[in-house]
Order: sequence, then C-alpha cells, then structure tokens
Amino acid sequence: MTTLREGIVDLLHVAEMGVYVAVDMLGGNLQRLPLPYRYTLHNLVGHPLMEVCYLLGEIRLGDLLHDMTLPTNDREDQLEGDA
Repeated sequence: MTTLREGIVDLLHVAEMGVYVAVDMLGGNLQRLPLPYRYTLHNLVGHPLMEVCYLLGEIRLGDLLHDMTLPTNDREDQLEGDA
C-alpha cells in the first residue's frame, strides 16, 4: 500500500511533467509572455510546488520545479550561480 507521502511525491512528479509541457508550449522561453506575466507561472506554480517538495524532503525535485519556471534569462543566471 502506498503511503500518503509516496502518493504526494508521485503527484509532484506528475506536476513536473505538466510544468515541462507548459514551458514547452512557450517554446521553452517564458520571455515570450508579456512582461507582467513572466513570473506568474514561477510564483503561482514554482514556489508552492518547491515548498511542498522541501517539506517532503524532495529537495532536488523542488529545486528543479523552481528553476524550470524561471524566465529564461533568470534561469541561466540561476544555473550559473549553482556551478
């Protein structure tokens, strides 16, 4: 039987795929969105999912979901900072 934690982590992986699809629909470039909306996906999806991942000890998945929703220029800066 699956525990609640395992079920939530599975749902987070499904959410990860949804984020991939949303970013792909924008050609992988959130910069295509009008300026006021470039951080909407990041703030409404990236931060809440990252927080849930952190609470469940899924730090790498949380960081991935967070960084995937950053607009392209900021995502590149974030990746350079991680190196």
